[in-house]
Amino acid sequence: MDVDVLEIDVSTYRAHALDDLDEVILDLAPRVVIQSAALRAMAIRIADERAAREETRQTDARRRIEIYRDSQMQHSPRAAELADQMIALGFADHIDLDAMKPSAFRVPRRQWQAAILYRLGMTVYPDKVGAVAMLDRLRERKWPKPELDFMSSEDTNWIAKHIAPDFKSAYEETASYLRRLHKEGLVHEDMGGRFYMNQTGRDAISRAAAERSRSTVRRQDLEDALEEIRELVEPGDDGWVDVDVWLEDRANDLGTTVASLLQQDDGRFDHLMGVLQTIRTSILRMQRFKQDEPPEDLAGLPLDGLFLTLQIARFDAQERAEKERHDRVRREAEDRVSKALKAANGVVGDPATWLNTVRTDNSGKTNRELAADSAVGLGTILADIANIRAQRVEEQRSESLRTTALDKLRAEVARVMPGQDHVNLWIRQSRHQLGGARPQDFCIDDNTLARCLDLLNEEQATNKRRR
Repeated sequence: MDVDVLEIDVSTYRAHALDDLDEVILDLAPRVVIQSAALRAMAIRIADERAAREETRQTDARRRIEIYRDSQMQHSPRAAELADQMIALGFADHIDLDAMKPSAFRVPRRQWQAAILYRLGMTVYPDKVGAVAMLDRLRERKWPKPELDFMSSEDTNWIAKHIAPDFKSAYEETASYLRRLHKEGLVHEDMGGRFYMNQTGRDAISRAAAERSRSTVRRQDLEDALEEIRELVEPGDDGWVDVDVWLEDRANDLGTTVASLLQQDDGRFDHLMGVLQTIRTSILRMQRFKQDEPPEDLAGLPLDGLFLTLQIARFDAQERAEKERHDRVRREAEDRVSKALKAANGVVGDPATWLNTVRTDNSGKTNRELAADSAVGLGTILADIANIRAQRVEEQRSESLRTTALDKLRAEVARVMPGQDHVNLWIRQSRHQLGGARPQDFCIDDNTLARCLDLLNEEQATNKRRR
């Protein structure tokens, strides 16, 4: 009937009263699912997802295997020459000569294996090297097939176990070849999994390095330098140089032949390499706006348009930067003036007129101009406003004291003198006891009020004695 069934075992709760079984049934008693359509649906979904992942993995694995078996190879003249020299020196048994054998590299096996042998025999590098470091050297030449590089060991082993036993990633190829050299007794392995060659092998590799054609190496160095410059040229630029024609022209300009330029140690090859390096550095510096002018010597390369574009870009960037700086300075000046105007509101009678008033500090500037000039100028203006505000507060306080004191004086005079006319007369009459001042002018605070009251009391006492 496909009914969901849950079994709840309450056999251990026989001693519980029926009224207490609710909590037991709902929460405490052990339970197990006997049948559940939801669980079956979930199991089916999990199985479908697992199958989909397996199919994706199978598809990806077949694609990698197809790439691994692809026999289309690139060719490196330097590596090919090195491989031929290694074979001539007697290392043929340690190199795969079958160019059709599957590989995780884009160059023939004999070439990348010869490069590993050469690396192990060069004393200018660390004596010992592991598979990872060795592969990094091959990556610098862009030899590993990208799809077979940086694969996990799990994926590599799965493909080798389930589909293609001979399949290897770029790392496995490198590690396998090092292990092969170790098994053949050509190299040794230390406890850290690093490999090294004995002195006899090193001497043989050194001879191979010495016998490499200097002209071939230099030619490749020039091509590499040209390619580094070519990579910096704007996309879409055509008309790049033909290396053979360019090299012939450079040799003629230097007063020599191509053969001599690539072989002799007379400084001309180093000069040409220095010019190419200067060109590349200049392009990079001008792209970063760290250099204004192109180098004088462009070595016959079609770079006039590129350098003109870089100069125009720099000028445009300078104009934009200057406009942005001008706009920023203007906004900052307006902001400072706005702050000064806001601070002046309620402090001076007409803030706009006050800002446009020429200052008396011999600067020849208005308050507005001084605030707009700098943050220091704004600080001066705000200090002036603060002083004005403080002075006004002090004046208001003094006026309040004066009014209060005078009101008290009037009240006291009115108490002892009949009639408002007598009060006004006494308040407004000069008194020599007050330095010639009138009481209404003299009475400004509690102290002067006390003096006026004393004077009033003295006069009243005198009038009484006369009567």
